[in-house]
Amino acid sequence: MPGVSRLPRNTVRLRAESLEARDTPAVYAVTGTADGLGTITPTGAGTFDASTLRAAVIAANASPEADTILVPVGTYRLTRTGAFEDAAATGDLDAVGAGGPLTVTGAGPGATVVDGNRTDRSFDVLAGGNLTLTGVTLTNGGNTGGPDFDQGGGGVRVRGGTLILRNVAIADNCGEDFGGGACG
Repeated sequence: MPGVSRLPRNTVRLRAESLEARDTPAVYAVTGTADGLGTITPTGAGTFDASTLRAAVIAANASPEADTILVPVGTYRLTRTGAFEDAAATGDLDAVGAGGPLTVTGAGPGATVVDGNRTDRSFDVLAGGNLTLTGVTLTNGGNTGGPDFDQGGGGVRVRGGTLILRNVAIADNCGEDFGGGACG
């Protein structure tokens, strides 16, 4: 037939199929040393600026994927007091089981310092949480009394989760009964 093109006999017509939904691991770059709930600003595919370290931890906890937080040179003093809360909104920075594996990468011990401000521990890894700390110093952490005062871990505590430390200094933290630096 004139005007009708035919495909050769051995030709296969291709069709597109939709892929399953995928979450992309995020990388959060911390842009300020102040403590607070802060803001998260997209900067590209899977990359974000976080105005505070706390904001980055909270955002990563909301994601089931493996996320990385890049923390530049500076001292990050945790000033939002309010111990015994397990969502990182106040007190320590909680790595929760609902979030995927979380890696916090600093510029090196002594260069990137997370200061617990003697009001709570610096990090708390909850049941099912998975936290890797690299290139940071944890200092001035201290649990403040109350229902978990005797559980130690002034710098970092692990409660049924996983903690990996790489090139980390833990110094000048205190715990009531044991584990001023870290306990699990």
